Amino acid sequence: MNSLAVDELSLPPFKNFDFFFENNSFHIIAGTSGSGKTRLIKVLAGITPTKEKVRWNRTYLEKIPYTKIEEKIGVLLKEMIEIMNIKTVEEIWKESFTSKNMEKKEQEKQIKEILSHLHMNGKRKKVLKDLLLEEQIKVFLVNEMIQEKEILLLDDPLKGIQKREERLEIMDLLSFYHKQGNTIIMTTSSLEDVTEVPINALSILSNGKIVTTGKPLQVLQQDSLLDKLGLKIPFMVDLCVKLQYYDLVHEIILDKERLVKELWK
Repeated sequence: MNSLAVDELSLPPFKNFDFFFENNSFHIIAGTSGSGKTRLIKVLAGITPTKEKVRWNRTYLEKIPYTKIEEKIGVLLKEMIEIMNIKTVEEIWKESFTSKNMEKKEQEKQIKEILSHLHMNGKRKKVLKDLLLEEQIKVFLVNEMIQEKEILLLDDPLKGIQKREERLEIMDLLSFYHKQGNTIIMTTSSLEDVTEVPINALSILSNGKIVTTGKPLQVLQQDSLLDKLGLKIPFMVDLCVKLQYYDLVHEIILDKERLVKELWK
């Protein structure tokens, strides 16, 4: 089991907050600035201490050795990346590979393959702080994956990344890791991120409260609620909702080519 649960958390902006994250799920929590996204990630990770409020596999975090939590739960916060800023890509990954008792020859092979897959050839000797933001995120995520973290807690990892192809590449990386049987809990301030890859659940957080939760497409169709909360509905969802009104389509279609074919029937 890799489940996380919060019991009656009362820490601003939360008040008697209860929530359960399913085992092996890819769960996105969306909300605007001030909704409590970062604080929730820190609470789930045990960074912001609470007294018997967070359960990991039915055991409160306080009763679990920190080394075990650190070994199994990966956390992506801005300050986490800053800690590694003085290390090169190669140094970061080699440390993790070595901790897994991987031979140097195999380490070299793996590093080359990963750099090629991430379109980062020539970046292995670069210090992390000299990389683009999207490259820093990818290096960090790969490092957590090398360490075989069972749960990834990510605080708005795509914020500040403008290029859609880079955002999609990061989401694809996360989707791949989720398919290996791992749990991902990720916050976001943009609902566009939700439509990029298959996820299990979407929750909307506002002022420390989950105002709605469920299957992503069901939540995304609550346009009046999302608009009231200041969250922009993804373009394809908004378009399909309007087309449904005119009876031109009968479902939300996120793939543009498929939507065009449906309209031309």
